[in-house]
Amino acid sequence: MKVQSIGFQSGSHNLEALMSIPSGNFSKGPGIVICNMHPILGGNLESYLVKNLSSLLAVNGIASLRFNFGALQIGDADFMGAMEKDIATAVKTLKNWPNIGKNKIGLAGISMGSNLILNNLRIFNDLKGVFMGCPSVNVLKRSSLSTFKPQTLFMVGDQDKFVSSVDLNNEIMKINMSQLEIVEGADHTFTGFEDILAKKVTSFFTKVFAL
Repeated sequence: MKVQSIGFQSGSHNLEALMSIPSGNFSKGPGIVICNMHPILGGNLESYLVKNLSSLLAVNGIASLRFNFGALQIGDADFMGAMEKDIATAVKTLKNWPNIGKNKIGLAGISMGSNLILNNLRIFNDLKGVFMGCPSVNVLKRSSLSTFKPQTLFMVGDQDKFVSSVDLNNEIMKINMSQLEIVEGADHTFTGFEDILAKKVTSFFTKVFAL
């Protein structure tokens, strides 16, 4: 795996990011943008959770771009809007990256990252697949998931103190036939369960890109 430090402009912010490319002959291959949880919960591009996921994706022939949100570092007044733009810009950056297949793009978010994705599902309808870990049930209710076209995987731990696995499952079943993985013993940050998350998410995207 080749890991390259890059930067890209999102609004007034210059975002730091890492691009991970699988080893060997990688041409027009699939890629995933990974969106962190909030820094208060340990979310950043160097956290073990996202590094582990990025590494396993690469082993399975999938590139990834992970980045730090700009608004949280600078204190942007419209930080939610700015972070949503960060994700859209990251997806565009990945699509335009050399040797990435523009029709083979996915998106993964955890906690805050999932909520930001849910707020903007309409602009991600051209993606192949989306993973969302422990999103807010209230944000999910307000989303346009019922008309979302890409294949979608949700995940939550049964020990999550912020997101009820029962409530999340009930809401998903009401509006969309997305998959939901409930990880026994895991909390909101998946601490100690990073390998399980990485394996399940990688398996999901491997199947999505094979279609």
